[in-house]
Amino acid sequence: MFLRFVRWRFPTAVMRVWRGGGMVEDCMLAAVAPTLAALARVAGETPAGGAAAPSGVLGAWLALGATAWVLPAISFAIQVACIVHVVRRREDYGWIFLILFFPVVGSLVYILAIVWPDWRRRPRRRCGGAGVFGIASTRRRLKALEQQVSLSGTVDDRAELAAAYADAGEYSLSRQCYEVCLQGPNASDPHLLLGMIRACSGEGQFERCLECASRIDRREIPERVKELDLLQAKAMMALGRDQDGIALLRTLAPRATGLEAWWRLAEALARCGDERGAEDACRRLLDAAMGLGPASRKRDKPWIALARDRLRART
Repeated sequence: MFLRFVRWRFPTAVMRVWRGGGMVEDCMLAAVAPTLAALARVAGETPAGGAAAPSGVLGAWLALGATAWVLPAISFAIQVACIVHVVRRREDYGWIFLILFFPVVGSLVYILAIVWPDWRRRPRRRCGGAGVFGIASTRRRLKALEQQVSLSGTVDDRAELAAAYADAGEYSLSRQCYEVCLQGPNASDPHLLLGMIRACSGEGQFERCLECASRIDRREIPERVKELDLLQAKAMMALGRDQDGIALLRTLAPRATGLEAWWRLAEALARCGDERGAEDACRRLLDAAMGLGPASRKRDKPWIALARDRLRART
């Protein structure tokens, strides 16, 4: 019975996949049906005596069910995780439609474009954590990268060392590394320019931050435009261009990944005398914090504490 089922479904699944109208289950069954048929023969669907072998049939059916539903379940779980990540991190909601209508391809593109770059940056942020172990880990990493640069001297290695210097707070050394990288054909590389902006911002060279920002083609780094806008707004306000910075932060804060933009907006509004607008920005910051996950709340804890303290001081 099981063999007849597999022999009937296997060609049907292949034809549906070939014509482009098959479901995920059909694709999977077309791939695993030969294996299931062999499993059924080994398990022994019908013994020599002609009586049914319940254990063999049960094992074959369990194998069929597990194989036919495990991969779709995994795909569905990845979809749900990606959608939750979009909502929690406040990414562009267009990603949700891509993930829903193109489950496998959409999830893969989102992971490669958003999750993977963020995950790669996360260890560099953590290695400089507080405490003796965090400092020792940062020093070991810097030493290893310095040795690698001395041996190879490639742009990628030097850019990684520059990012590590910035993570460790060595903004002057970071800027010097980026200056070496931003030569020749790499003079307009958007990722290197964004790193230079970060280093110059930490060093206090805000005019140069804006000059580098004007050279970046935003279409080449869509996943990091929010980071660029925040650095640009901070440079504007540091140079006394509060109104320009406020205008940029008003558009950035509702779609920003973190909560820093809301606090910078509240700070700028208070400096310009708009206390009511500053309080509203703090409340919106706290409202946005309610929808964050534990990791994001921990990352944005300083801004949450500052907003709460400001609202308490005004009451």
